[in-house]
Amino acid sequence: MNRAFPYFITFVAFLFCSLHGHAAEKAVLNLGGTGAATGAMKILGNSYEAQSEGIKINVFPSLGSGGGVRALLAGKLGMAFTSRPLKEKEKQQGLTAHAIMETPFVFVTHADVNVVNLTLEGIADIYSGKRTQWPNGQLIRPVLRPKYDADSKIVMSMSSALEDALKTAHSHSGKNIAATDFDSANELERIAGAFGTTTTLLINAENRRLNIPQLEGIAPTPTNYRNGLYPFG
Repeated sequence: MNRAFPYFITFVAFLFCSLHGHAAEKAVLNLGGTGAATGAMKILGNSYEAQSEGIKINVFPSLGSGGGVRALLAGKLGMAFTSRPLKEKEKQQGLTAHAIMETPFVFVTHADVNVVNLTLEGIADIYSGKRTQWPNGQLIRPVLRPKYDADSKIVMSMSSALEDALKTAHSHSGKNIAATDFDSANELERIAGAFGTTTTLLINAENRRLNIPQLEGIAPTPTNYRNGLYPFG
């Protein structure tokens, strides 16, 4: 299915991947990478361990997509998972990638923000600073991702207005930038009035307490995502 804003989780490995361990011990496969998939990979790893004797899956805390790739190249991981395509220079170092899952990309708020629907125009107003309060008068506290992070690139690809607004948000002094998906989710849960981006994969896998408004009147449910009604993912 072609989507306007694809958010793929991919496995990255050397052309030949090996497990570490001796014959009398469990072989260990170290995994790490984007925080968007860390929780889900822990669940899958536990399930795989339960069905496969002699293999232990060790999933590191959020390293970020680039951090996962660097750890893989340094020999610290057997495989990495990322939310971005491999760069050409990474491929030239012997890495190969395979898409394993897609997830809806969502705008979220702190759990106590009672907002049921957002529009792209309204989101642009939040990032640009034109809109600073929620309907109940509570201050909107944007949690940004790094300017060249996958989340930021997806937001900027949605419309020229959002691209300009997010650039404006990054130019503000005192901005809150969360380096990883894990850090961002923590901030969004912690800060009253918080607003930012994440994925339903992360929210569900980690049981995050966040409010997920509809976007342009469409809920990011699995059904809406699969049939293309919700195209952001």
